[in-house]
Order: sequence, then structure tokens, then C-alpha cells
Amino acid sequence: KAKAEKTARPGVPGELLESADGALLVRCGEGALRITALQAEGKRRMSAADFLRGQRLKPGLILG
Repeated sequence: KAKAEKTARPGVPGELLESADGALLVRCGEGALRITALQAEGKRRMSAADFLRGQRLKPGLILG
């Protein structure tokens, strides 16, 4: 589950801009995508907050 957002933050597509408030903010070609629920390969669907409890992701990480 995700929502497109406008952002003026610099970054490259796929770059993690923020991982707080129970969501992941990922830079896209234009704007960003705020991810609030996800499903890792072979896992069950979970909220981004639950995912972040088990993962230490820092801004600047390139996802992909």
C-alpha cells in the first residue's frame, strides 16, 4: 500500500529518504512514494511499521 507524494528533497530514484512514522518514503523519478504496507518475497503482507521493527534501514539506502 503506497501513496504518491510531491517532494523537493534531492535524491536518486529508489533512494530511501525517510523511514519514520510507520512508513518508508522512497524517491521516484518525480516526487516520492510513501509506503505504508508491503510484502517481502515469500513473507506475509505487513504494515511498514511492523517491517521497520525488524529492519534497520537508514536514509540514503538505495532500494531495488
